[in-house]
Amino acid sequence: TLLQNYPTIAGVGEHPLRPGIVHRLDKDTSGVLIVAKNKKSYALLKKQFQDRLVSKVYRGIAFGLVKEDRGVIDRPIGKSRSDVRTRISGSAARGVLREAVTYYKVLERFPARNMTYMEFYPKTGRTHQIRVHAKAIGHPLVGDMLYRRDAALDKAPRHMLHASSLEIDLPVKGRRTFQAPLPK
Repeated sequence: TLLQNYPTIAGVGEHPLRPGIVHRLDKDTSGVLIVAKNKKSYALLKKQFQDRLVSKVYRGIAFGLVKEDRGVIDRPIGKSRSDVRTRISGSAARGVLREAVTYYKVLERFPARNMTYMEFYPKTGRTHQIRVHAKAIGHPLVGDMLYRRDAALDKAPRHMLHASSLEIDLPVKGRRTFQAPLPK
């Protein structure tokens, strides 16, 4: 595990069970994750996420054929009234709605499978943001058991979302881009 390989990160961060973890990915989302080695680095990196200075690129496979080659989804997100595990965009949400903006680009369409391979560029970082926004435009992610009722029919092992790259300023090395290859 991370802590076994880097014992000095114990106590770094906001949660003892996630030492050094600067940001989170949804459960079952693969890809790039940033880990801070010490408290000072953690604070500097975390602030960049809060100030929206981090560039993130996700890749995913959406159900259906997305018509526009590029677009922006600008829909606030709040908690679902019917399921505490999920978020929702629009007036059906309970509590405070928080700004959420996701840009997207179609990489390839698969008409025979009724799916679209896409890149997502979230401007904000809300819980489940890409998954909620994909559903909001009528193209939920393939395999997303939380946001697509018939996802079990996809026979996907998980929702098809991958944190492909992340660009951030490191405390010593300056602006860097980290990439994670797509899993099989």
